Amino acid sequence: MAGNTINIFSRSGHLGGMEFRVLDETQWLNNHGWDAKAYFSPFTDWQRLIGLGQDRGVSVDRLPLPLFLESWRMRHLRGWHAKLVSHWFRRRLDSEAVHVPFAWTEQGMSPLWFAAQFSRRIVISVHNVFPVEELNSWQFKWMQEAFNKVTGIYGVSPAATRAFQEIFETVIRPDTVLETIPNYVDVDRFQPSEQCRASMRSRLGFSEKTRVIGSLGRISAQKRPVMLVDVFARMLTLAPDTDLRLLLIGGGELKEEVLLRAADHGIQEQIIITDFVPNPEDYLSAVDVNVLASTREGCPLAALEAMAAGVPVVLTDVPGSRSVLDQKRGCVFVPRDDVDAIARTLNELIGDRQQLRERGAQARREAVSEFSRPVWDERLDRFYSHALGTKKDAIL
Repeated sequence: MAGNTINIFSRSGHLGGMEFRVLDETQWLNNHGWDAKAYFSPFTDWQRLIGLGQDRGVSVDRLPLPLFLESWRMRHLRGWHAKLVSHWFRRRLDSEAVHVPFAWTEQGMSPLWFAAQFSRRIVISVHNVFPVEELNSWQFKWMQEAFNKVTGIYGVSPAATRAFQEIFETVIRPDTVLETIPNYVDVDRFQPSEQCRASMRSRLGFSEKTRVIGSLGRISAQKRPVMLVDVFARMLTLAPDTDLRLLLIGGGELKEEVLLRAADHGIQEQIIITDFVPNPEDYLSAVDVNVLASTREGCPLAALEAMAAGVPVVLTDVPGSRSVLDQKRGCVFVPRDDVDAIARTLNELIGDRQQLRERGAQARREAVSEFSRPVWDERLDRFYSHALGTKKDAIL
């Protein structure tokens, strides 16, 4: 077993913010004395993930570990199968440490138990705010064994950390390092540019008077793009004389539903969907306000990217977002399910150019000072030195 080897076991259903962060963190570990490799459960964007890993110099491989702690049905047979698989993988995956990212509760428990079979120490990262549910007796048995090797846990927001602690409080060791490490944003890549703004708005057919509501991120159920179309339709009703556009920056499985809802409202000509683009920062430059209508967030990377680009952010009041961005002048929180309130808030913002400029400038300052790569690097270094290094004191 190599003394500096660390494997990352990630299980999720698609390529998103957590997967980008896993690749970045693997790269960071390799640059800080570890021999790190990222393993992912296969999903539809696999080839793109491979390319992103190559861009970072990160080794990426498939790891189709079976889930067995997420179903009560046939649990004993599933447990037997898990033990058999763990023996088969042992020689390939033995390491000093394993990092297990939790995208959701049921996407982390089985990989966590497997990690305990392959390594001496484990760290966990928590990438969403989970509903607090008590472990059943089947899960408790296996998690008690696995958490004996967990030396550090961090969440991407205070709310994510707290929710995870509440779920697993009966199995987390009292000496476990607990930390919050929000996502970072590349503030050199995402930054205000009047030249880029003029160029992109011209390319997209926007006039100087056009007010553009942007939404950066995957078009998926969690982000509620269909509801966002309803919000935009309400904005048009409230401000019929304003030249408005909705720009959705990113692709996803709900694209057709979004187009159908836009057609129902008769506003399809005022909505632009880019699909996946390699340069979202250029599209953000054309936006006046970026909106996130999410049902839940761990730490909203899209909001941080908009802030770095000098774009004010309107986002639904969900625990993860609130716990990271509360009191930030570049952000405005709105009720999660109130279409009318969200529409009125957006109309008020785009109708006040001075407020847009002030909030955009403040958003940029907040992104640089609190969510830049150097800040993230420092937090990671502190966490790993305590959780896997020689320091014994927990970081709280």
